[in-house]
Amino acid sequence: MQALTAYSTLALAIVAVLALWAARGQIDEARKLRKATNRPYVVVHVEGDKSTRTLNLVLENSGNTVAKNVAVTFSPPLAAAHKIIDHGETAKFWDQPTMPPGKVLRTVLDHGPDRVDSDLPMAYDVRITYDSPATDEIKITDNYRIDLLASVYAVRQWDKVDQDTPKRTEALQSIADSLKKIEPPRHMPPDAPEISTAE
Repeated sequence: MQALTAYSTLALAIVAVLALWAARGQIDEARKLRKATNRPYVVVHVEGDKSTRTLNLVLENSGNTVAKNVAVTFSPPLAAAHKIIDHGETAKFWDQPTMPPGKVLRTVLDHGPDRVDSDLPMAYDVRITYDSPATDEIKITDNYRIDLLASVYAVRQWDKVDQDTPKRTEALQSIADSLKKIEPPRHMPPDAPEISTAE
């Protein structure tokens, strides 16, 4: 009987240890989820602008809390083919002391058509570091690769569409004018004799 009680006690102890181990795993998962949900996410990407034909760099905090000490570096360093764009003037843009959630900042990278005609790189490796006060994380580091080809292609396609539209409009108008000049066929009266084609 004592042996049975001892085995029961041991079994209960093992079950209790396993339950504690499982609970600890759930607590760790909950902690990770809370941290992931409550931290900032600072991202950078490129957008093409149809109206100006520019390629714009966009810096955004898409997370739920504030990001502090945001620093962005590009490899190779930013350069523009268009002569009036000076990335030396926008260098401070890439160091933000505070970025609240939802904050979006934009700056011009280059003029799309000029970029295509240049020998400048069409891709950048981007490194972003920032602090997350909400989760007590310091120097979170995210790495991105920005490829300009898709945005440049879109900008060039917009150029082609805008150039082709007037030409297509003129061609359609010319066809419409030609059709108006064609005399409509005359209808034969109902009592007109049929013309035989038999030989």
